[in-house]
Amino acid sequence: MARIVKVAIIGSGLAGLTAAHLLARPAENEGDVRFEVHIIEKANALGMDASSVSVRVPGTKEEKDIRVNVPMRSFQGGHYPQLIAMYKKLGIRVRVANFTYSFSRLLNLGSKHGLPEMSTYLLYNGASGRKGVNLPSEKYPMSSKGAFKIIGLEDFWLQYVFLTLVPLFSAVCTAPERRILSHPVEDLLDYIWLTLGTDHFVHVDGVREVVSKLSEGLENVHLSATTTAIQPDPTHPDLASIVYTTPTGQECITGVHHIIFATQASQAVPLLQSYADSVPQSSAKRQAVTAQIACLQTFTYERNIVINHTDDNLQPPAPADRRDLNLIVPGSAFPTHETWERLASQRNPPLIVEPYFAMATQVLPLPADYPPDAPRIYQTTNPLFPPREDSIISVARLERSVLTRKAKAALRGLHNSDGRRWWQGQGKLGPLQGGGRREGGVEGPGIWLCGSYAYPGIPLLEGCVASARNVVEQGVYAAEGVSPGAAPW
Repeated sequence: MARIVKVAIIGSGLAGLTAAHLLARPAENEGDVRFEVHIIEKANALGMDASSVSVRVPGTKEEKDIRVNVPMRSFQGGHYPQLIAMYKKLGIRVRVANFTYSFSRLLNLGSKHGLPEMSTYLLYNGASGRKGVNLPSEKYPMSSKGAFKIIGLEDFWLQYVFLTLVPLFSAVCTAPERRILSHPVEDLLDYIWLTLGTDHFVHVDGVREVVSKLSEGLENVHLSATTTAIQPDPTHPDLASIVYTTPTGQECITGVHHIIFATQASQAVPLLQSYADSVPQSSAKRQAVTAQIACLQTFTYERNIVINHTDDNLQPPAPADRRDLNLIVPGSAFPTHETWERLASQRNPPLIVEPYFAMATQVLPLPADYPPDAPRIYQTTNPLFPPREDSIISVARLERSVLTRKAKAALRGLHNSDGRRWWQGQGKLGPLQGGGRREGGVEGPGIWLCGSYAYPGIPLLEGCVASARNVVEQGVYAAEGVSPGAAPW
C-alpha cells in the first residue's frame, strides 16, 4: 500500500495551482508514495481568477458574457520561458497582442468642460519598437535647455527617463515612481533586453482556462477558507495541523507532512509565527522558521486598485491619441495634497491611489458581435481620478510585490541561480527553503515558499511557475525520495 504524504498549499494563485498540478501528476519512483494535496484559499473561487468578472454583452439575442481578467494578464516572449512552456504543454490558447501605448500628463481636474485636462506627449506603436512612434495630435512642449551638454542630449535623456521609462515600469510593476527610481536597475534592464523583438501574448479564453487546466483532478480544494494558525500535530508532533475558518466554523487539516506557502510573503509571516510560537524556543525547527520569517519581512508590497468601467475620460481626450494601453502620470503641478484628499474622501474606501503612480487604462478587446453603439469597456489600474460612479462595473483591491535592493539580497535564502542567469535554467532552492528539512536535517514538516517574489527578476507570472516547480521537484519530491522524472514541460 502506498504511503500517503499530505501536502497543504496555502493560496491558489498561479504558484499554488502550479504546485498542486505538479504534485497531482505521476512521477518516477512514486509507487510507494501518494501525495494527498489540499489547497486552502480564502476567496470563494480559486485565486488566479477570483477577482475576474463577467460582463453581459448588451443587445444580443442569446445571453453572452465577456470574461474580463482582473488584474490584466499578459506576458511577453523572452522573459517567460517556463510559463510559456507550461501553457503549451497544457494546451492553453494564447494570441499575439502587441499593445500600442499612449503617454500623457494629467494637468488638472478642472478644465472648462468639467473634464480632466491632460496633455499627450508620446504615442508608441508596439511590437517591441519595430513599428516606431508617432507624435500626438497636439505638440507637447519638450524642454531644450542644456540639450547638448558634454556628451549631448542630457536634458532629453532625463525627460525620456521620467516621462517614458519610469511610467512604463510603474505600469509593469504597478508601483509608484519612488519604487521605480530605487528599483535594482539590473532587473529592469534584463526585462528590456529579454523581451526585445519578441511578441506580447494574452489568453484567448481568459485565465479561467488556466485555472481549469491546473485544477483538473484536484480532490481537496477548500474555498472561503482563511488559514488562521499552523501548529504541531497533536498526535504526530513532527507533522503539522492547519487551522482555518469557513463561513460554517473552524476546520483543521491534521497530519500534514509539507506546507507550501503560495501566498504573499506578508501573509505567510503571521502563520509562520504561529507555528514558531508553538514549538520549543530552543528547538532547531523554531530557529529555522524564525529565519524564514526574517527573510520574508524584507519583501515589500504596494496596494493597487483595478476598476472595470465604461468611462472614456480616463484616456487621452483626442480619439486619435488613444491606444490599447493609455498611461497617464500626474503633472508637476498636480495634484496638491489637498486635491488628492478631496478626491479620496468622495468614497470610502477611495477609488484612487496616491498621485505617484502611472495610471494605466486598457481598452478591452470586444467580440465581433458587440453592438457598435454600446459603451466600450475599459480597465483602469491605479486611477489618479475616479471614473463616473454610474460607469463602474467592478472594483478590485490587490497587493503586488515590488523588488527592492534588500529583497534582492534576501532572495538568496529562497533561490540560488548557481552562477547562471535565472532565464538559463531552473536554479536551486535557497538554504531557508524547507524550514531546516533540506540542509540541516531538522525534524518537522517541510515548509516551502513560492510565488512571484521568490524568484529572481521583477515579480511576474514567470516567478510563480518557476518557483513552484522548484519547490515541488527540489523540495517535496527530494524530501520524500521521489524522482521528478521527465521535465513536466
